[in-house]
Amino acid sequence: MGDVFSYPKWLDVLEELGLTPAESLNPQLEQPTDRGDSPAESIAHKRLKDYVAQYPKSVGLKKSLAPGDTEYVLRSGDRVDVFFQSTQCHIVVEVKSRISDESDLRRGFFQCVKYRAVLRACRNLEGETYEVDALLAMEGSLPDELIPVRNTLGVKVIENIQVKDNY
Repeated sequence: MGDVFSYPKWLDVLEELGLTPAESLNPQLEQPTDRGDSPAESIAHKRLKDYVAQYPKSVGLKKSLAPGDTEYVLRSGDRVDVFFQSTQCHIVVEVKSRISDESDLRRGFFQCVKYRAVLRACRNLEGETYEVDALLAMEGSLPDELIPVRNTLGVKVIENIQVKDNY
């Protein structure tokens, strides 16, 4: 879907059809707030991350991928929340707990875009053909304001994950 949005001649198409462009997404793409020194990982985030690593089905992945690696370091040096791998796929899951605000969720979309690009680059360097992806998993629901961002960036979002007690 991202290819549709990145087509460089949409303004020419609109002009030919006598249409005007839709409003820009820029309000959703404001600069993130300065996080300064990141606080320690919250208990809610760690719990969700560990749950997803143990139960890949919670994010629509095969049970056989369990357990995923938490705090996995990619070749780029990025530390990802959960990393699943097999001979068929390498998939990153960025998790956002119920305490994540809209700014944190927005940042999560860009993390997924970055991780997906890094995974593709690694796959290309290896000369392999396995599937790569990065998805955003969250305990809550995606705010309506972020739906256009999700759609434009082509990031798969898994909403309303419920961590089971004593999983």
